[in-house]
Amino acid sequence: MQRFAGNGSGSGKKLPSSHPSNGSTINQQHQHQHHASSISSKGQARSHGLIQRMIQKCLAIRLRTLMLACVVGSIVLFYSNSSRRSNSRKHSSTQDAMDYLNSFMHDGSGGVPSKDAFLRQQSRTGRKEKQQRNVKQSTASAAANTVARRFAHQDFGQAMTDSDSSSLVQLSQKLPVIVLGFPKSGTTSIWSYFNCSNVRAQHFCAYGDLQDAPPCSKATMAECVLYNMAEGRRMFDGCGNYQVYAQIDGERPKSRGWGTLYENGTRIKDVAFGHFLPQHFNLEVIHNDYPEATFILPLRDPADWAKSVMHWFQMKRWILNEYMAHDSSITIPAKRAGFLDAFLQRVYVEHTQVVRDFVATHPSHAYIEVNLTDPNAGSVMSKSFGLSDKCWGHHNKKESHDKLVRFPKAKAVDTISAEQQANGWKPIKLASPIISLGYPRSGLADLWAYFTCEGMPTQRRCAYGDVSDASPCDKGTMSECILNNMADERPMLEGCGDYQVFVQIDGERPKQPGLGMLMNDGSHRKDAAFGHFLPQHHLLERLHQENANATFLLPVKDAEEWALSVLGFFSMKRWIINEYMLHDSSIQFPDYGKPRKDFLMKIYQEHNDYVQHFFKDKESTLIVVNTSDPNAGKVLASSFNLHSSCWGTNGTRTEEEDVPKKTKLKKLDLSKVGELAIAKAVEREMKAAERKRQKEDELAAERMVHRTKLSLPEPVIVVGFPKSGTTSIWNYFNCSDVVAQHYCAYGEINDAPPCQRGTMASCIINNMGQNKPLFDKCGDYQVYAQIDGERPKQPGLGMRFENDTWSLAAPFSHFLPQVFNLDDIHRHYPDATFVLPLREPMVWAYSVMHWFMMKRWIINEYMSKNSSLEFDMIGYGDQRRAFLAKVYDDHSRNVREFVKKHPSHKLVEVNITDPNASKIMSYAFGLSETCWGHKNKKEEHAKIADRVVGALSQGKFIDAESIEDVPAPVAEFKKKLPLSLPVIVVGYPKSGTTSIYNFFTCSDVVTQHYCAYGDTSDAPPCEKGTMAECILMNMAEGNKMLEGCGDYQVFAQIDGERPRDKRKRIGMLFENGTRSLDAPYAHFLPQHFSLDKIHSDYPDATFVLPLREPQVWAYSVMHWFMMKRWLMNEYMAKNSSITLADIGYGDERRDFFAKIYQEHTDMIRAFVKNHPSHHLVEINITDPLAGTIMADAFDLDASCWAHHNKKEEHDKIANITNSKLTQPKEIQ
Repeated sequence: MQRFAGNGSGSGKKLPSSHPSNGSTINQQHQHQHHASSISSKGQARSHGLIQRMIQKCLAIRLRTLMLACVVGSIVLFYSNSSRRSNSRKHSSTQDAMDYLNSFMHDGSGGVPSKDAFLRQQSRTGRKEKQQRNVKQSTASAAANTVARRFAHQDFGQAMTDSDSSSLVQLSQKLPVIVLGFPKSGTTSIWSYFNCSNVRAQHFCAYGDLQDAPPCSKATMAECVLYNMAEGRRMFDGCGNYQVYAQIDGERPKSRGWGTLYENGTRIKDVAFGHFLPQHFNLEVIHNDYPEATFILPLRDPADWAKSVMHWFQMKRWILNEYMAHDSSITIPAKRAGFLDAFLQRVYVEHTQVVRDFVATHPSHAYIEVNLTDPNAGSVMSKSFGLSDKCWGHHNKKESHDKLVRFPKAKAVDTISAEQQANGWKPIKLASPIISLGYPRSGLADLWAYFTCEGMPTQRRCAYGDVSDASPCDKGTMSECILNNMADERPMLEGCGDYQVFVQIDGERPKQPGLGMLMNDGSHRKDAAFGHFLPQHHLLERLHQENANATFLLPVKDAEEWALSVLGFFSMKRWIINEYMLHDSSIQFPDYGKPRKDFLMKIYQEHNDYVQHFFKDKESTLIVVNTSDPNAGKVLASSFNLHSSCWGTNGTRTEEEDVPKKTKLKKLDLSKVGELAIAKAVEREMKAAERKRQKEDELAAERMVHRTKLSLPEPVIVVGFPKSGTTSIWNYFNCSDVVAQHYCAYGEINDAPPCQRGTMASCIINNMGQNKPLFDKCGDYQVYAQIDGERPKQPGLGMRFENDTWSLAAPFSHFLPQVFNLDDIHRHYPDATFVLPLREPMVWAYSVMHWFMMKRWIINEYMSKNSSLEFDMIGYGDQRRAFLAKVYDDHSRNVREFVKKHPSHKLVEVNITDPNASKIMSYAFGLSETCWGHKNKKEEHAKIADRVVGALSQGKFIDAESIEDVPAPVAEFKKKLPLSLPVIVVGYPKSGTTSIYNFFTCSDVVTQHYCAYGDTSDAPPCEKGTMAECILMNMAEGNKMLEGCGDYQVFAQIDGERPRDKRKRIGMLFENGTRSLDAPYAHFLPQHFSLDKIHSDYPDATFVLPLREPQVWAYSVMHWFMMKRWLMNEYMAKNSSITLADIGYGDERRDFFAKIYQEHTDMIRAFVKNHPSHHLVEINITDPLAGTIMADAFDLDASCWAHHNKKEEHDKIANITNSKLTQPKEIQ
């Protein structure tokens, strides 16, 4: 330990001159001392001193309302906490009260907490739980506690000093004490030492959080420090009143759409994750903010530290990224083996020297070095801080995983160390560790449960000490650990966990956005398809070489049974095949059905044969066990000298007959039993799904044998467009026990996605690419009700076409073989019967226009087949609907002409809206007509268009008004309103839209809020889509704004997030139909930026404008998820003169929101004045007469008012006053 002379050791009782408790603030506290004494005398003797300190701090607040609320709220909070808790918890209750009061401490300038810091931290508190408790209190207590809660547990102010911590242990060094060591250098050991000594110490987390590891209840210290630096405040202001800051570094906060935060307040989107290190790069800032702070530098051997960091999640990469961000000359070599280890050792040594040199040039700091491996470290800390050395040694339990960095070498039974036995290793007949070489789905879950039941540390899929057997893994997967080790040229299993049994070492290859999939050499490939890493096959030679003394285990089962299991297990079949193709370019992706199953059976048998042949001439032990064999448990028991009773359990032993007498069974960790139960439950669900699938297959097979005979030749192929009645036809045949297909293939008889095996479209495209009949091996159906579908698209390859080519650039399209491949259908099935379902073309076009993205996919398909067809020719709105109606009509005509030229086909035309449709189908196919009418429930949303089929003429445009004129079943239930419809709420979000929605819904008025397409729920997730999305699509296509969005009377919230999906490369949608992948998320505001469009589409609409006090609304928006950012982005997109610098942070940002809210209110009033055809109803939601105003305006019951948004409860904190929130003023 080295100690550099500073301002002396100090007594620790003298306050720094910069502390806000000196000067005027102290004088103010003394002026009110007698008030504090008079109030504290009312309490019990035990709490006298505490309440006195509480009131003293309250009276230091200069804003009168906050001061009074603090006084009342402090007393209420203290006594309510004390009464709720038992005597054993009174100390912690007292501490909670003091923590609460610390929120009222002054910042560095001597004022009350800055409002932006308050707003930012308030979002991290448990508002909902506190509000629920607060509702039950009296009015006076609620008002006081509401103000108090605004600052509850928010420690604004500088680091704690001795006067602030009079109830805590005093240190013999000046505060704050700041640990400048790098992470993994012993910061947790130091935190544990101070924490054990009752010193208020921080580690990783902030804002009063005293735990030492994530997840933090509020936020990390790194995040708080970065925000303070960005806003020009001292580093620890508002971060928590700690005596010791044991870890001030951490991951840089990164948010989608904004990027990573840096010290100057900027954010960069495309930068890699970095680990913020203020103790290295910002030492000068620490000194300027805290010139007399005490520094501690924990030391470790650089090589040991680097080794520890190398195996602590992704810390090595984040530290490297941080250094590269500060020094552009640092680059990663092409061959990176050993690079990271050497780099980490170098920067650790450099940091140690930087800290020493800095303290030497800044003698105001007391400096303490402590080597964690020094046996005298405890006494060094004790002498330095005047504490007991008994607390030393409470080190980071999570650092124990660093012990795993040693490679678990195989040892004989009699050489198992005491440490390994302490870690759960069990003496067995053969050498440890045991490494399973079986493929996934070959009985690994049973093996894991068996060895776990024996009490042995057993791994399956996860790594780094995690003994759970399924995802998600706490720290990482075994496949990821092995791949990282190979990239760094280390042994494959090094540092992956001190397991005695490795049950599953394979797994999905990790894939990183922007980098691609991780390969064996450490490189990344963006274009590579997902693969399942199989080291037990492709790297068996190396695995054995590094673990020659281990015992190897090969679980096997029937090859066909294994192949069927893999085929039904999510996408594992694809990943395994992709992995084989990655190692052997001659392998072609096998076809669906039997070829794919045969391929899997072949590679499984080859792997088992290869492993057994490999070990024939090796000295290592290989045990082969058939996991399907009832005697598998006995085989394992005799091989390893264990108990057969553990086989077939969920990890707990159920029989004890074969346990030797006087042998004590190891107690099982109950938490693991819970994990096992969950894993087994998941496995049972999967087996149940498999049984259900087999039952469906048996039913389909039975139908294949006992087919219902049709009076027309098979196959029957429906050649109509999607949305023309294909589901109705499928239901008709399915009800008649005819083997019918719809959308899915390969024997599936369900009619909609998700398909378990694949779609008919993908099967047909695959067959066409190989010049096979279109329906070859797609399923032996009698009726093919829907042969079209989305073209398959695969990562790294793109979209697939009929000639077996792939395109990454082609947009999504809808494969239509009934349109463009009729000749192929005729060539392979010359006697097939065609069924052509019909609808009125404009009604069909309307249905397609509102069925997700089908209109775009069909248009893309037509444009890919006809290069002369341009998007401008298709257009939007009426023009696009006319185009779709035309292609529908042309297709119907082409099918008729095709059948005339090829009379071997029979054509059955049926109009699904014809009352005689059932008779036509019955007469044509010799089936009962009673089955007709089982139509597609998903087509219900198109009923609004189908109601007008009798009134339509060819090519006539149907608009929303003419549709609404047709009587609808729901019309008779609609309540009539005295004002003209539609009623449109033009207020901003968070201004009371939910309260209005609840008022109308309670009054049985058909009302929308946020969602659309008939959905009457008031919050996401929406069943079909949002109102914002519907309006944007209508505006892009030239339709009326609310057309097809739902037959509502009241539109309570028409704004919302602009639709976007980065994963599918679908950019953000704008009003003109364009999309942008680069635009940041924004909140669409048609009630502000598209008022003219609303007026032109609905000139007589009634407007409702809910009002709140602008500053209160701004506060609400600032704390509603990411709405503040999305609103800012929308305004910045509409007005290029507005910049982020203009909006600013904290008070400045809140003022910006209050300003735009007031401007919007004024704009609505002026607009209605200039357009008197609209009726405007203004309603202040905080007005006690609001219900009466709404009732009078709409002739409804006032008792329905106050069914307000429960999610708005959290805003009550801001609603305590209707007056504008102002800057704190001096107490008069």
